[in-house]
Amino acid sequence: MLGLVLEKITAKPLAQLLNELIFSKAGMNSTHLQTDMSIIKGMVPSYRYNFVKARYDNAEFRHPSTTFATGGIISNINDLLKWDRVLYTNKLLSQPDRDRLFDVQQGKAAFGWRNGHMDNKNTQIVWHGGLVTGYRAQITRVLDKQQVVILLTNQRDTNANGITHEILSILAGDETTTVKRSLMKEVLWYSAHKGSEAAIKRFDQIVKNEQDTFDVVDTELLVAALELKNDGVCVRAKPLFAHWIASYPKSEYAQYALDGLKGCP
Repeated sequence: MLGLVLEKITAKPLAQLLNELIFSKAGMNSTHLQTDMSIIKGMVPSYRYNFVKARYDNAEFRHPSTTFATGGIISNINDLLKWDRVLYTNKLLSQPDRDRLFDVQQGKAAFGWRNGHMDNKNTQIVWHGGLVTGYRAQITRVLDKQQVVILLTNQRDTNANGITHEILSILAGDETTTVKRSLMKEVLWYSAHKGSEAAIKRFDQIVKNEQDTFDVVDTELLVAALELKNDGVCVRAKPLFAHWIASYPKSEYAQYALDGLKGCP
C-alpha cells in the first residue's frame, strides 16, 4: 500500500524512487526493485523443500508483481553491507530519524526493524528478515559494535536465525558450535523412503540419543505431520500425529495434532 501511495504522490514508479532516494545515494549499484520478467545477471536459482518426496525441487514460479513494495528488491551481500554502513551516517537519514528507526521502546518491531538481545547476553541487536518463493534473507546489526551479519540463501526453509546467532556468537568470542540438523526433515525423509513406522522409530532415537546433532524441538514431529496433511498425504501424517500426541500430551499445541487427526479421513 505504501508503495502505491508513493507512486501516486510523486507520479514516479516505485523502482525509480528507490533508486533515486536510496540505492544511488548509498552506492548500491547492484540493487533494484524487480518489476518485469527480464533475466537478471548473476541471480541464482531458488529451491523449495518437497515435504512429500523429502527432497529439494526447483521453486515454483513467482511473478515480480506479487511482491512489489513488500519484498521485491533484488540485492547482494556487497550492496547490503553498503546499506548497513550508510545507516551509521546522515547520508540518507538524520540522527533523530535514525534514533527513531532503532528505538527499542517501540516494541518488538520498530519501523521494520525488530529488536532484542543476543541469547543469554545483554548485547542489543536489531534485525529484519525476508522470504519469498525459494529465497530467504536476514540482516542483523549489533549497533554498539557496528557489527552486521547478512545472510542470503536460495532455500526458503534455511534456518536463517539459527545460522545468524551462531555467527554472532563467534563474533562475541564464544566457543564455536555446529548448526544442528533439522529433525523435521529427517522424519520426512524416513517417512518418504522407509514408511511412517520407521520415521517414528527414528524420531524417538534422535530425541533420546542425538540431541547434540539435531535441533530437537518438541514441535518438529507435529510440523512434519502438518506438512504431509497439507499436501494430502494423510496416510503418512496420521501415525505421526498420533505418536506426537502420545509423546507430548500436555503440550499447548496438542489441539493442532487433534485437529490434524480429525482432518485426515
